[in-house]
Amino acid sequence: MGLEREQKELERDRIEHAGRKQEELLSAGESVLSVVLGRRRSSALSQASRRRRITEKARAEVEESERTIAKLKGEIDAVLKERDAAVAMVRDTWGNAASGIRDAALRPRRTDIRVDAFGLAWVPFWVFALEDDRGTRYERVSAFQREG
Repeated sequence: MGLEREQKELERDRIEHAGRKQEELLSAGESVLSVVLGRRRSSALSQASRRRRITEKARAEVEESERTIAKLKGEIDAVLKERDAAVAMVRDTWGNAASGIRDAALRPRRTDIRVDAFGLAWVPFWVFALEDDRGTRYERVSAFQREG
């Protein structure tokens, strides 16, 4: 379960608990008033007991959400510490590797040179000298044109 979702659930549980407490108080006030006015109801005590049980259940849900949030925050902290330790280890490992790099001069030998392929290509072209008011300029034009 995600931390954000659990925090939203905690807020809903707190609102539910506050509403249940208020409902319990109003019910208790109503029961006292009915006893004082002589309209005693036999179900008043059972209703008060039922409302008290529902209020306690809502309070337990709030506490459970708070415990879950605390657990999730602890898990997040543990993962962050583990990540930081891994990052530090990588930095140390590769930082030391980079400090061990040194320059080395390599001199090629004839035996180190190998020719796998050699070729000669000739591409004929025409060069035209064009003269105008601006001077002479040269244009190069391919001597053949591909079909296709």
